[in-house]
Amino acid sequence: MNASSLLGDRVNRSYTDRRGNLKIVRVADTVDTTHQYSSSDVALSPGYTTTGICTGGSYPSGHTTTAYQAGITLATLLPELAPEILTRASEAGNNRIVLGVHYPLDIVGGRIDGEAALAARWSDPAYVKGVLEPARKELVSYLEKQTHTTLARAIAHETPYRDDPYGGRAIPGGTAQIVHDRRSAVNVYTERLTYGFPTTGKTHLAASVPKGAENLLLSTFPTLNAAQRTAVLAQTEIASGSPLDRSGTAQGSWERLNLAAATSATVLVSHDGSARVVSTGARPAS
Repeated sequence: MNASSLLGDRVNRSYTDRRGNLKIVRVADTVDTTHQYSSSDVALSPGYTTTGICTGGSYPSGHTTTAYQAGITLATLLPELAPEILTRASEAGNNRIVLGVHYPLDIVGGRIDGEAALAARWSDPAYVKGVLEPARKELVSYLEKQTHTTLARAIAHETPYRDDPYGGRAIPGGTAQIVHDRRSAVNVYTERLTYGFPTTGKTHLAASVPKGAENLLLSTFPTLNAAQRTAVLAQTEIASGSPLDRSGTAQGSWERLNLAAATSATVLVSHDGSARVVSTGARPAS
């Protein structure tokens, strides 16, 4: 849907003008002259007045879909830093809201697209063996060559990913979304899973992990079987009832997946083979 469909909800609100237009500070067009990413000057514009933004549908966010596809790819190729990479991907989606070109629900939809797309790739044995595993090997080799040490040592001495998107100010219905370590990254990622939307569906439903989603944890937990990885996703997913939740359906609920929590989980495997998540926000055991 485009902005006109919500006009009635915005009239006479504190965050709009008398016509219902959102009071936002629009990012001005600019030109990147640093030549950091191109040998020539690059014109940059959020494109507020373009036809697509003004009249086209906004759901799901295509930029967010692409960001999560790239982010989940990197997170699964480099599971040692998966929560931080995933939170950085969520930052890219969040920026679409900050720019005023998308609604939060568009961002949630883009995340779901990215999750489903990468789960399909990791569920294809030929693609895993022929593309993803060689890519992981190449990436690790490159990082170790650049840092002149092992990947584990490089990560242990790296500067943690940090982010302060709102200058320390909390957003309405949320937090300031400040990231300063892994645990805070997982918390921020979790907040962006629902953006504080009120529940629209049934609450307190059982876990509903989509088929194939467990393969997103293949690289994070290579010694766990499919049922155990599914259990990790089930124990770290968010509660049911949020918009776009498909709990109880044959497709399962991509909306409820919390990959940042799952990839940072500490898992205890019992003698009977069951897997139990004892904590999240920590680095996986090497």
